[in-house]
Amino acid sequence: MARVRVRTEDQKKAHRLEMKEWRVTNPDRYRSYQKSRRLHQVLANSRVHARENGYHPIVETAEELKEWLANQPKRCPICSSTKNLVIDHCHKTGKLRGLVCRFCNMVVSLLEDKQELIDRCAMYLSKST
Repeated sequence: MARVRVRTEDQKKAHRLEMKEWRVTNPDRYRSYQKSRRLHQVLANSRVHARENGYHPIVETAEELKEWLANQPKRCPICSSTKNLVIDHCHKTGKLRGLVCRFCNMVVSLLEDKQELIDRCAMYLSKST
């Protein structure tokens, strides 16, 4: 079994200062590192939420996700917003669908596989105007 390295508070503080200095002196490398970490975090979160809620996580790898994101329009296809975009995926298959805004993603997840409910909502709204 591997031994865990225990650091004193002074060592932790010195390490944090070193890391801060490195980030300041290497901003491009740090930004690149952060971007790659974000993709891994998205995939990890997808796995955790899928396990907790009983659906399929995103099936793509970080490299596939990076390539897919580069080819996506940076606009929600539902409401045309460019803010708060998130990755939408099918909970049955785990396949990516597109980038949508956070609000539209919530609506899609609530109405997914409920075509009859969507039709009744549309009929209700058309009668009330």
